[in-house]
Amino acid sequence: MRPRSVDFEEALLHSLFGLMEGLAPPRRLFVAFSGGRDSSALLHALAAQRLRLPCPLIAVHVDHQLQAGSAIWATHCAQQASARSLPFIELTLTDAPESGESLEAWAREARYSAFAGMLETDDLLLTAHHQDDQAESFLLAALRGSGPAGLRGIAPRRRLGGGWLLRPMLELSAADIEVFTRTQDLVWIQDPMNVDPARARSFLRTEILPRLRRHWPAAGAVLARTAQWQGETQAALEACAEQSLQALMTPEGALSVAGLQSLAVPLRSSVLRHWIRARGFVPPDARRLGEIVNVVLTAAPDRVPEVTWGGACLRRWQQALHLAPRTEVIRFSLRWDPVQVLSLPGGRLSAVPVVGEGLRQSLSRDGLTVRSRKGGERCRLPGRGHHTTVKHVLQSLRVPPWRRSALPFIYAGDRLVAVGDLFVCAEALAGPDEAGWQLQWQEDAAMGILGAPCEDAGSTIHD
Repeated sequence: MRPRSVDFEEALLHSLFGLMEGLAPPRRLFVAFSGGRDSSALLHALAAQRLRLPCPLIAVHVDHQLQAGSAIWATHCAQQASARSLPFIELTLTDAPESGESLEAWAREARYSAFAGMLETDDLLLTAHHQDDQAESFLLAALRGSGPAGLRGIAPRRRLGGGWLLRPMLELSAADIEVFTRTQDLVWIQDPMNVDPARARSFLRTEILPRLRRHWPAAGAVLARTAQWQGETQAALEACAEQSLQALMTPEGALSVAGLQSLAVPLRSSVLRHWIRARGFVPPDARRLGEIVNVVLTAAPDRVPEVTWGGACLRRWQQALHLAPRTEVIRFSLRWDPVQVLSLPGGRLSAVPVVGEGLRQSLSRDGLTVRSRKGGERCRLPGRGHHTTVKHVLQSLRVPPWRRSALPFIYAGDRLVAVGDLFVCAEALAGPDEAGWQLQWQEDAAMGILGAPCEDAGSTIHD
């Protein structure tokens, strides 16, 4: 009979129950089972203690199909689950990484995406990350120049899909797991990628950490504890940033420049990152964040500086920062009958028949043309004795510069007669008893003050 490793199992359950505190009673408990040493130990220990668990235990294996023997691994995992009378689920990935994409990063993202799609409300997923994994993550983050958010390493608990991801082995070391697997005569698969020195994490695992332990035997535990402290520091900083952010945001969700400048520099950067994440974007790297703090925030009030990264574009306008998706501006020139609603890249243009106001209906008899802005357009506003540039009119109406590219400029022949529903040029205005069109411009949400695209060179649409 195999000896029982009560201390290992008790430590595991103590950690698991601690991580479950504050959560709703779980419906299902999944173990991410790769078939390797660590997940084999996790599955075996929990199966041995299943009567103390609050819900059914299920093994789930992800086949990345990256190696020729992956199907054999899946079979091994299914057999191990069956030997413990546990339900088994296999998730097979069908996509492949893009050319030049990090294989490790792709596999991790694809794996967790598959897990997220499986988890329903009050489901828990357990992974076998342990203390040495935490130490490796801390070292990798430090060598990459990460801040507190990166140095906090692997989170013990976080949301995933409809449920939660828990890591109850973070307090246990690789040596603890090794002893447990040997005493239990467990059989596991060795993934060659885990010991390939060409991979950064494997290099730290096989070359660096063993050398550190020869001089500092507790190096793994100390580094993991440092990562935990970084996590606590980051949590406190995020709470402070959230509190500051609520006081600095405008009703439209933009960020007050004056308010940001009143903060201490470290908190200023933290608030920016928090705001960017809250808007659904990945924060920029340190260089671009420095541009925002040192260039955008200090620009002259009449400037509209911008910083772009990934799929995001940040601008300063009228003493506030505005964040937008970085998308293509589409140029257009289309014929329009005001009887019909015209769909444009930035919204929908329509017209309602009226009398004594709006655009003269007689101008539309030969058809109107709706074009995107080119720049330099001029118009004489009602009540004015001279023409002025549309740019100045839009400035006086406080239309943000990036929204101007999406506005429909309406022409009768080659003459500009109106811009969206903002104004009709004096010569095109309906007389007191004359039939007119009341123009209506319904801007897409994506083109609003927080969702306007950067004015990159784009495509063109013609009739």
